[in-house]
Amino acid sequence: MLENAGLVGSSKAVINEAVEMNNKSYLGFVNLKTVTVSAHLIEFVK
Repeated sequence: MLENAGLVGSSKAVINEAVEMNNKSYLGFVNLKTVTVSAHLIEFVK
C-alpha cells in the first residue's frame, strides 16, 4: 500500500494508519489469517 502511494518526491503524508489482524481456525488444522491495512493519504497543495 505504501509503495503504491507515490510519496517520494511529492508533498504527501500518511496519517491514521491502522493494521487489523484476524485468525480463524476450522476443524483444528485449517488456519486462515487476514491482515487489513488502512490509512488516510493527504496531499499538501499550497
